[in-house]
Amino acid sequence: MKACVLFALLTALLLVPVVARAQSAPQLQAQADVDTVGVGDVVHLELSAQSADGMPTDPQPGATPGFVVRGQSSSPSQTHISINGNRIDRFGLTVDWALLAQRVGTFSVGPPTVSIG
Repeated sequence: MKACVLFALLTALLLVPVVARAQSAPQLQAQADVDTVGVGDVVHLELSAQSADGMPTDPQPGATPGFVVRGQSSSPSQTHISINGNRIDRFGLTVDWALLAQRVGTFSVGPPTVSIG
């Protein structure tokens, strides 16, 4: 009987860390600061990516017809939390692209992308 109880306790202890380490899907959010610009105006396209699987890398603005990329700034972040011996890691990257409008028309930009893991 003791062997069964010991086996059950060991099995439960081995399964708990596996459940605690289960990763969630990356969270992505993209937005532009304005939706209408004139030729020569700048619109900022921002992508925010959060992941538990590693730092997002290789940010790309996606398609930018009618615009030229004039600048890019990136802000990485890391959060590490330990609760009752279980570690939770969260990695983030926020990227802002400055897009200069070059011609008249209606254009869709993006979608911006990152690589994770």
